[in-house]
Amino acid sequence: MIGETTASGILAKSGLKGNKPDLETHALEYLENGPILVRELHHELGKQTRVDAWDVTKMVLRLVEQGRAELTDAPPAAKSFKEYLGMWDENLWLYFSVGITSISFLASLWVSTNSLLVAFRWIAGCALVLFAPGYVIVEALFPNKAKLDQVMRCALSIGLSLVLVMIVGLLLSYTAEGITMIPTITALTVLMAGLVSVALVRKYRHLTA
Repeated sequence: MIGETTASGILAKSGLKGNKPDLETHALEYLENGPILVRELHHELGKQTRVDAWDVTKMVLRLVEQGRAELTDAPPAAKSFKEYLGMWDENLWLYFSVGITSISFLASLWVSTNSLLVAFRWIAGCALVLFAPGYVIVEALFPNKAKLDQVMRCALSIGLSLVLVMIVGLLLSYTAEGITMIPTITALTVLMAGLVSVALVRKYRHLTA
């Protein structure tokens, strides 16, 4: 994505000889001075010639394929943990997890089985039981997005969620309340709070490493 990636590379000697320097040569001249965000590279090249962001992106990818440039994750813009929490693009997983957990917990308390919103309660509950716990564990185990594609993340999330819910159910079966709705939702909420805390620390340390 533009702005989310840093490009670095070396100046190609052949690009400095012969005809008028082309767009790639100009780009390599900037890259020789150090890493630069792709969006910043687009801005600098735009001062010399009319070029859109998509053309710059394709050019950078072409240079990477030729071994003349490298792509790495851009360093985090946050200077503190508080600023990191405000980076919505890095924390969509957090907002989803907290939202699903909160909605499921509140719906289990306030939405009765005779309410018109009972279907909404079941949908939120299914997301909490079948997906959210495993999803947070995957985020904690693999804080680097590049290490695991989205399909694998979803598959692992469902599998791990089922395992966790079975363990929670087994533990609740030994309590006086047993496996009923309120104790189950409460236990999953507490579990999610712990998992989210671990995942937050792991992802923040990965970005600032």
